[in-house]
Amino acid sequence: MKCSLCGGEATIKLVYANLKLCEDCFCTYIENRIKKKMRKFIHGRKYAVAVSGGKDSMTVLYLMKKLFPESLSFAFFIDLGLPGFSQEARKKVSQLASSLEVPLKILSLKEEYGFDLADIAEGRVRKARKKKVCRACAVVKRYLMNKVAWESGVHGVITGHNADDAAVTTVMNLFNIEFERLLHLAPYNPPIPDLHLSAKLKLLYHVREEEVRLYAGIRKIPYLDAKCPYVQGREPTQHLYKRMLDTLEERMPEIKLRILAMLKELKKRMEPEEFPQYLCERCGFPTVNPKKICNFCRIVEEVKG
Repeated sequence: MKCSLCGGEATIKLVYANLKLCEDCFCTYIENRIKKKMRKFIHGRKYAVAVSGGKDSMTVLYLMKKLFPESLSFAFFIDLGLPGFSQEARKKVSQLASSLEVPLKILSLKEEYGFDLADIAEGRVRKARKKKVCRACAVVKRYLMNKVAWESGVHGVITGHNADDAAVTTVMNLFNIEFERLLHLAPYNPPIPDLHLSAKLKLLYHVREEEVRLYAGIRKIPYLDAKCPYVQGREPTQHLYKRMLDTLEERMPEIKLRILAMLKELKKRMEPEEFPQYLCERCGFPTVNPKKICNFCRIVEEVKG
């Protein structure tokens, strides 16, 4: 099997693109696709990269250093206090940031706010319920990513969401008849200065998860290949949707990218809807709560009593 680009020995098939690639050409193909799709959102701007220790965000950090070094301001890691996970993830992130010579900021939820996700999951704080830990995790990460980026003065934050994540979220919102959420699903969301909201960029938006895994392996990018301890033993709803799309992908290799193309066309036909947003009276960051208390501050108040 010959490489479609260089004629050498190919080891990777991209059926949806009708390509057979050697490892070097595969990496070049991924890098060129990202440069083509993302340059307009990155050029001339400074970004922070949110790194969790997993393959996607670690690959994002590597790619930003390789493709857009002038726009990479720093990386940051949020230590959520996940037992047997956060400590190892922190080591991996520090290792990669050091090898790439990228400044790294580490924010400890426990040190900054007096609690972590383990406290919530294991009932050590007032009114905490284990069933709420995943919701709390999402709120905490979303809030702190924006807070770190905003207070650092960068244009925005880059996350590790890939094409699979975007396709799954699209299908979930369609099935749940939450069409308004589709308007905010995009590779780039611009900043809203009046609401203290930084830009958000998904560098891997057009790259499938398996492609990220292959790229990370070829480039020898270190990452923590482990699941959150609070996800093990049960299957979140989004994982069910992902399994469904993975099954479809076996017969339709282009299905996930077609979903994203469908979303792009669908948004052109949707009327933009303005959602009332406010500044939280506690912290000054954005909230859609008409009582003007953001979800993060509500969690802090709940767990601290």
